[in-house]
Amino acid sequence: MSNIDWSNYIPVEGYPHHYRDKRNGAIINMNMDEFERARIKEKLRLEKIEEEKALKTQVSKLENDMTDIKNMLMTLMERN
Repeated sequence: MSNIDWSNYIPVEGYPHHYRDKRNGAIINMNMDEFERARIKEKLRLEKIEEEKALKTQVSKLENDMTDIKNMLMTLMERN
């Protein structure tokens, strides 16, 4: 954070590491550890969503396979 022009930021009272940007009024959390934790948490959340999608796809495929097997068995039973 050494490259930050601190003249553009005002500390937010009662919130350490939070600063108001004078140019646009945005409040920015300058705590990089907290930022990194939030980034990792979001990454894990997205990975969980992708894993759930993959599991749903697998379950759907298994259901289709079971239906196919059931139909084949029914066909075999009808032939006998």
